[in-house]
Amino acid sequence: MLDAASAIELASDLIALLRDEGGLDRHYAEAERLSPMQQDATDSLEKAQDDAEGYSVSDYAEMLDYRSHIIEQHFDDGGVELATIHGAKGRQWPLVIVASFDEDELPHAVS
Repeated sequence: MLDAASAIELASDLIALLRDEGGLDRHYAEAERLSPMQQDATDSLEKAQDDAEGYSVSDYAEMLDYRSHIIEQHFDDGGVELATIHGAKGRQWPLVIVASFDEDELPHAVS
């Protein structure tokens, strides 16, 4: 699969390869019940593939890098950051406030 991926020129084709042969779509489809996090990941894969349409792999990577720099430029260290629990995993904050959650989400029913 790595050989196939390295030969791909269009970013949308690379994402399609990762989703199909790479098994990302299958991984999420085989889950008994999609958690909101898994549904977000599936939606993100679809959006990424749509966004990548017409871009070369290197141009798409540059666009993603540009977007991340825009976000970093507007980040305020003294501000409040809103994040999903999944997005917050691995981060270190002195204070975390969980605004709300639904039954079977914390802990997740699959865990």
